[in-house]
Amino acid sequence: MQPPRMRGRARGRRLRCLGKQFGELVGHERGKVGFSAPESTAGCERLTSRAQSGIGQDMDWEQLYQNGDTHWDRGRPSPPLEQWLAQNPLDGRIAVIGCGRGHDVALLAKSGADVLGLDIAPTAVADAKRNYGEHAERFRVEDLFQVSADLRGAFDVVIEHTCLSGLPPDLR
Repeated sequence: MQPPRMRGRARGRRLRCLGKQFGELVGHERGKVGFSAPESTAGCERLTSRAQSGIGQDMDWEQLYQNGDTHWDRGRPSPPLEQWLAQNPLDGRIAVIGCGRGHDVALLAKSGADVLGLDIAPTAVADAKRNYGEHAERFRVEDLFQVSADLRGAFDVVIEHTCLSGLPPDLR
């Protein structure tokens, strides 16, 4: 299977290979493509500043979801991902890292993609399953820094929207 091709305006966006930490999700030399929308970092400045001050290294994502402190969640799929998918269908198995409440996973699933959403926060995954019950089997609690053996090399494409911007720079 060939990696997805990036054309037109999508190429100019922050489409990039993911770092070593997430590279093991992608099998062989298939793709290693990540999608990151430019505006995603603006909504996470507070988390990034926490991360740079050392607070983010011990960020309790579960507690943030339990407290409703999820300013990055707009209640819908990422608009740049919606726009990109309208002109660039994806093939292969797709992982959405830091899937949160599942909006991007549901969008991809509705487009016919073989997609799995991964998030470290059980509350986020439970919310995703509740929000998108028809796609509940597509969500899984997973620590991206200790990826389960069955996920290593299992994906052709890795998509992220606000996941990496919430991590300390040395972990991105």
